[in-house]
Amino acid sequence: MTIFRRLWQVFKVKKSIFFLCFYGLAFLVIVINSAYLVLDNVYVDISDVPSGEYKRSVYSPSGVSELKVYVVETDIGNGVRITQTKNGKTNNIFWQTNVSSANIYWQDEDSVIINGIMLELAEGDVFDSRYMRSIFNDGLMGWDK
Repeated sequence: MTIFRRLWQVFKVKKSIFFLCFYGLAFLVIVINSAYLVLDNVYVDISDVPSGEYKRSVYSPSGVSELKVYVVETDIGNGVRITQTKNGKTNNIFWQTNVSSANIYWQDEDSVIINGIMLELAEGDVFDSRYMRSIFNDGLMGWDK
């Protein structure tokens, strides 16, 4: 009888070690995935958006600045990327998902309204719909102006 008791005690110890390792590994996976999701959503960079297909160009009133519109097909729908070219430098200034066109209106040389969103280009304003501060922000996630 004592052999069976001893085997049962060894089995219980091995069982508890197995579950301790299992729960520890599960906890580690959850922590790593959570950290990745938080960092991925907090630190978005507008230069990381996909290229897309060139559609058209719109020039500023004086013709110094050029905005190029690209339509991007993604797995979750269409998106619009707009780049600004000024003095030979090209930068992404606009990324919006779930749209397939861009309405662009220049107010002056440094102010432009794209799909109802005003950007002060002289101040370095950009719009990136991936940056989410609130889902209740007039339907434009991440825009606080």
